[in-house]
Amino acid sequence: MFGDLFGAMGKLKDLKSDVAQVKARLDQTGVRTPNRTGSIVIQGNANKKVEKIEIHPELLQSPSQLEQELIEAFNQFVAKAEAWQQEEIQKTIQSKLPQIPGIENLFK
Repeated sequence: MFGDLFGAMGKLKDLKSDVAQVKARLDQTGVRTPNRTGSIVIQGNANKKVEKIEIHPELLQSPSQLEQELIEAFNQFVAKAEAWQQEEIQKTIQSKLPQIPGIENLFK
């Protein structure tokens, strides 16, 4: 009876280690996201760390437009990085454990 429980706990421990490895790999995965007009490009990694922002010089003339474009660009960057991160974590979970609803929430 307890053998199965201890085996499952060992699998969870291994899975946490695998997810940590995925997150370390995502630090090295580049994400480059332009806004819809291409006037701002945000570069970073799949763990949502921004590393570089390119801004078209025209936007510097209009602070309100710059603000709107930056918000849009950041939101797109975060969404893209988040989707990439979740996909990689899901692949790892699905390869290690049987389908258990909500198990992926343990590793966020």
